[in-house]
Amino acid sequence: MKVGVFYSQGPHLTVAIEVTRTRWPDAEVVVIPHAGEISEGAGYSVASIPPTGAVATIQYLRGMSFDTIIVMFPSPRLQLLASASGAGER
Repeated sequence: MKVGVFYSQGPHLTVAIEVTRTRWPDAEVVVIPHAGEISEGAGYSVASIPPTGAVATIQYLRGMSFDTIIVMFPSPRLQLLASASGAGER
């Protein structure tokens, strides 16, 4: 099981990781930065999205083979990327 979590600067990442770990304790959790930079932390890795445009981003996300993508805040762009990622659950 591989879970992607879209992240934007803010205090909610820790809570999102805790909730993800509770629901899927054995999952590989990958944080997908939407804005800003983030370092890897306990229990998750960080994706390096190529800054080359939407098509490359979708190809990258599909290549990651996520089972689930979590969008932490309402964003039409992120919802579209989550839908296009190929993840079975969003």
